[in-house]
Amino acid sequence: MGKFVHEDAFCTKDGKTVYLTDDMNPAVFFKFETDVPFDYNKGKLFAYQQLDDGEGGKWVPLPNDTTSWLDIRNVALKLGATMFIRHEWIEEINGKFYISETGDDEYNLSHSILIGGNLPNYAQQNLKTIGKQNFSDPYGRILVFDPKTNIIKPYLEGGMFPDSIGCFSNPDCNTKVKIGSKIYLVISEDIIGTEKGRSGDGTVGYYNEIYFLDMSIENPTIKDLLRFCVAPYGSETTGVIFSPDGKSMFINIQHPDVNNPPPFNKSCTIVVQGF
Repeated sequence: MGKFVHEDAFCTKDGKTVYLTDDMNPAVFFKFETDVPFDYNKGKLFAYQQLDDGEGGKWVPLPNDTTSWLDIRNVALKLGATMFIRHEWIEEINGKFYISETGDDEYNLSHSILIGGNLPNYAQQNLKTIGKQNFSDPYGRILVFDPKTNIIKPYLEGGMFPDSIGCFSNPDCNTKVKIGSKIYLVISEDIIGTEKGRSGDGTVGYYNEIYFLDMSIENPTIKDLLRFCVAPYGSETTGVIFSPDGKSMFINIQHPDVNNPPPFNKSCTIVVQGF
């Protein structure tokens, strides 16, 4: 399925397709089509290429050779693959896929553009241009991908809350849960910087949070996020998953600052119940 910075993989229920995210800048959105359903040993690898207007896209077949195995991202870019800014987790809800695009601070894409990579339509419109081929995407976003139309577009943009007492930035882990009659997308942060309002104190260190988003809301904004918890100083929240009955939520706390007071100075897994 190619050598790149594999972050997440989603296998479709029919066993025919695996969607693959790439935690790199630039990132390529891949899919693997099996020759035989549920047999993942043989198949074809494709890279996503968005149409110029953003209203669709196509999957570019990638060669199956030694160069591809060792350097599939650059092979894809040379064939015109769309460049994303660090893809993290991917989750399916009602036939659509929600991808955490974690973003990045100031970066240069001149080489990737030179060899054939293209920025997605929304990035060309929204990302701040610092200089030629230099961009900044400090907060990231949640993307939505519709496999029926091949349209991929922003679903929820990161940024500061209107009251300035919080900031949703650099989404990473995401998962879904049904509570009562509603489906929620549960989003974990893994912030990549301490400035621009992303850290708890605005100067050093960082606090990552977990949010619930009611998926029945049309065109959600950060005002619709429900902040569920704040992780200990210096740690990352990840691996969030619910038991099949939706009543138990498992959360991994990774690498908190060792100088935190106990018990907040060690990695752990916690369980939340009572939904």
